[in-house]
Amino acid sequence: MNIKIGWFEITFFVFVFLGVSLWKAVWVQRQTTPYPYVQGFAIFSLIQWIGVGLGMVSILGWFFGIVATILTMTVLGSIAGLTLGFFWLKVAEENYLLPTALFSINVWVIVGIGIALIVF
Repeated sequence: MNIKIGWFEITFFVFVFLGVSLWKAVWVQRQTTPYPYVQGFAIFSLIQWIGVGLGMVSILGWFFGIVATILTMTVLGSIAGLTLGFFWLKVAEENYLLPTALFSINVWVIVGIGIALIVF
């Protein structure tokens, strides 16, 4: 297996970490407050994980890409929630829906980069 990690792949990983931290912060908001976009969040979460899977499989191959996606959902979700996720929750105290807006934008960035990694 030949894994090539360049600037585009590193950019993908950075956006994945950012997206997972936003996802975790919005998930906490959804669990602890009356969150207005429950179904939209669920749909965007699914889209994000598909984008993460596309990118990981493209970079690491089928087996390691699927394993990396599962680890991203579980282990990285906890790590990102305990680091940058706290920052997003602090931001939400001032602007409640800002983490949701950033999460929504970041989902499409992840999907776009994931597709680009497969195509190019």
